[in-house]
Amino acid sequence: MKKTKKNYFWKTIGFVGVDSGTLMVIDPCYATDFKDKDYDEFVVDKSRDKFTQVPFQHGHVGRAVVFSSGCGDGLYKVKAKFETLKDWGERITEVRIIMK
Repeated sequence: MKKTKKNYFWKTIGFVGVDSGTLMVIDPCYATDFKDKDYDEFVVDKSRDKFTQVPFQHGHVGRAVVFSSGCGDGLYKVKAKFETLKDWGERITEVRIIMK
C-alpha cells in the first residue's frame, strides 16, 4: 500500500455483516456485560434519530454507540486510516464503514 505525502493511507480491513438493520461500536470487553436482549432498549428508531448512545450501568456515556445501517441488512466494507504518529508509530486513527 502506497503512503501519501500526508503521512497516512486508507486500507480495507474487512467487512461487517448486518441482519438487524443496525450496527454497534463497542469495546469487546464491554460487550460481555450485555445479558440476553439487554440491548433491546437501545434499538434505533429509524423514523427519528438514526443513532443512540448506550450508557454504562451507572448512566455515564461511553459504553457503546448504536446506529442505523445505511441501506439496511447486508455486508458492508470497513476501511481504516493508518497514520504515522510521533512517539507512537503507525496506528489506526479513523475507521469508516461504507454503508451503501
